[in-house]
Amino acid sequence: MAESPSCCPGWARCLFSLYSCYWRKHSKEKMPTSKCDWLWFGLLAAAFLLSLGCLYIGLILLNDLHNFNEFLFRRWGHWLDWSLVLLPAVSVLVTYSTLLLFLALLLHLCAQPLHLHWLHKGLLSLTVLLLAATLVGLEIQWQEEWRSLRLSLQATAPFLHIGAAVALTLLAWPVADAFYRSQRRGPKVLLLLLFIGAALAIYLAPLGISSPCLMEYSHLPPKPRLVGHRGAPMLAPENTLMSLRKTAECGASVFETDVMVSSDGVPFLMHDERLDRTTNVASVFPTRAAGHSSDFSWAELQQLNAGTWFLERPPFQGARKLSGTEQQEAKNQTVPSLRELLEEAANLNLSVMFDLRRPPPNHTYHHTFVSCTLDAVLSAGVPQAMVLWLPDEGRAEVQLRAPKLPQVYGYQRENRTERPQLLNLPYQALPLTDINEQVLALLPALVCWGCLGHYQCLPAAAAAAPSCLAHPPSNLPNDLDCLRLCVCPAASLDLLPAGEMGQRERETCFRDRCAADQDQRHHAGMSVMPLHPQPLCSLRLACLCWPPATDPKMTPPDCCFWWMGWRVVGGVGGDGENG
Repeated sequence: MAESPSCCPGWARCLFSLYSCYWRKHSKEKMPTSKCDWLWFGLLAAAFLLSLGCLYIGLILLNDLHNFNEFLFRRWGHWLDWSLVLLPAVSVLVTYSTLLLFLALLLHLCAQPLHLHWLHKGLLSLTVLLLAATLVGLEIQWQEEWRSLRLSLQATAPFLHIGAAVALTLLAWPVADAFYRSQRRGPKVLLLLLFIGAALAIYLAPLGISSPCLMEYSHLPPKPRLVGHRGAPMLAPENTLMSLRKTAECGASVFETDVMVSSDGVPFLMHDERLDRTTNVASVFPTRAAGHSSDFSWAELQQLNAGTWFLERPPFQGARKLSGTEQQEAKNQTVPSLRELLEEAANLNLSVMFDLRRPPPNHTYHHTFVSCTLDAVLSAGVPQAMVLWLPDEGRAEVQLRAPKLPQVYGYQRENRTERPQLLNLPYQALPLTDINEQVLALLPALVCWGCLGHYQCLPAAAAAAPSCLAHPPSNLPNDLDCLRLCVCPAASLDLLPAGEMGQRERETCFRDRCAADQDQRHHAGMSVMPLHPQPLCSLRLACLCWPPATDPKMTPPDCCFWWMGWRVVGGVGGDGENG
């Protein structure tokens, strides 16, 4: 065995024995590292990166893993929290490949051959095959989770970049040692190109990283309101009154649930088409445990316990942390009706949004389940504004009978001319371009009043634009000539950063005065009704209500105008630089 003056012979032999499993002197030990050995080293590096990537995927998707648990439960009929199996297994693979890779690097620094034992070769091959099959299954069955991973990089990319830079720095020594030790030009050039390519990719990566973790504190948007999906399923049995109360304790604003209609027309809370996951139906009605949830009457549903399963088969780890009193409360949960939920939600000042499941074809209320549910909502006596109507079925009937119910729309709608105020969208399935197009298109029309040195924006009286108010706001100075601008819903604006518009451009814009003709104005989707003898530029005018962060003392609301491709803030008499 070759010996290196930089390594203790005993230490070098120990490393070689752990890596190759040769504990006795053997003639094979004197053999140099072959091309086949280097190929196995490449497989080892691939197994390390693959296992590390799968561990990251598992940690990121941990919040959605309950969907995987429910998916397998519906097919196998047995409950298991697979996070307790998959994450430890992947962690073992990461640890194993990391130790083996570390041994290989130390052996190389000690000038020892990299003769990997056949047992390690088999385990590494099995590791790569299993992890590759896992990724293929994720691609086939849960393709939407890749969007979750891309979204997670907005938060983790800066820290992953730091880790990659540290790893590259630590690898510089072994790479340099291999470069100067190699006698052949081809491997040296290949190794150098690979290292330089990796270094360029890592050190230029910040140019492509856009993370909300890296911004000024003053630029942080307002904290969003929380919606409890099936309530608070980590702290209470899902879709129960206890889950509703836990949702309120967590500071959420909306309780999201699922509603079905019983065989005798009572809307009740249930997510699954079968009752066996979240109730004790197998012990109360053993012959009907596999039946549809809507095939049970309300009297039969009231006999079921909807909380014991939460402690026996906890879907999340939070169930084990409940106090004795909370565990007893969870055990006593029953299947609530929609009316009970609405009355309790009104007391807790929570809004309610629900998915409505259509009953099976042979159900009594298969065609009238929407009317039945709406009757329950109206008879509950709660304010209509607290019930967010999500189902697409029978929406016209709902709007006719209960016009004050806020309508929540999905992302894809056949009627795109309708102006929804609330959207129910999966957070992974909304590309940034679609966010700009959809959300900005849904902004309410604005009416802008402008006077010399003073502008103000107010919501339009009608949703359809252009629209104007009959009289100017009373708080504007009466001794100034004013402009009345009727503005369509704001389109996507590519506003210039603050300070990029100079005085000459502003003066040119105001001097040109409405260079656009009527066709251009029509194309811009707006109407200008001047009350001033010299109306301002009207080409591509749009307005968004805009609270200026640089001047918190400015009396809101203020506006951001788009004049001939330039941004003017605060009016004609303003300096245009405080945006």
